[in-house]
Amino acid sequence: MKSSDRTLPIIVAVIVAIVAVLFLARKSPQSGETQPSASAPRVVTQKFAGEGIKFEYPDTHRVEVVTTNPVLHQIAVDAKNAPGVLTIRYNPADAGAPVDVNEVADEAKRGLGDGAEALVTPTRIKIGGRDVEARNLKTTILGFPFTDVIAVVTLGGRNYVVLTHAADEDLDKANSAFNLVLSTLAAN
Repeated sequence: MKSSDRTLPIIVAVIVAIVAVLFLARKSPQSGETQPSASAPRVVTQKFAGEGIKFEYPDTHRVEVVTTNPVLHQIAVDAKNAPGVLTIRYNPADAGAPVDVNEVADEAKRGLGDGAEALVTPTRIKIGGRDVEARNLKTTILGFPFTDVIAVVTLGGRNYVVLTHAADEDLDKANSAFNLVLSTLAAN
């Protein structure tokens, strides 16, 4: 079995785990908390550089890098009080191996289990100024609709799987952070 054949199930397992944790840990604003207004000032950003890539992200978010798995390294961008999560993954043992976005989306769909509703459709997203083929994965988890966007992008000779995940009701809010990361994502 090639290392790339083992990577896909690991990626799917991580996606499913993230979805479950995010769903269970979702937090609504507490009494007295306010949401930013439409006229809020420009987002203050921080910069990340590591694992062969660099990007900007809102300073309200955090970046978590997990490199303990020898066939799957992951960078996650999320915030405790903000919706959605963006993950970037690659196989450090075979970083240049081809990764098929359809296979990743199909594995993600299968990883949801038999009772989950899911629809995969083609789409395109901008990553670092490039138009990239992607897949929308529309799911319903415990009655709540979610949207994942899955893409594969090559940066600096490495193939990265980029995944955004948010509840549909929070998608507009989550997209501002997603778009900042995706628009600035580049090889380091």
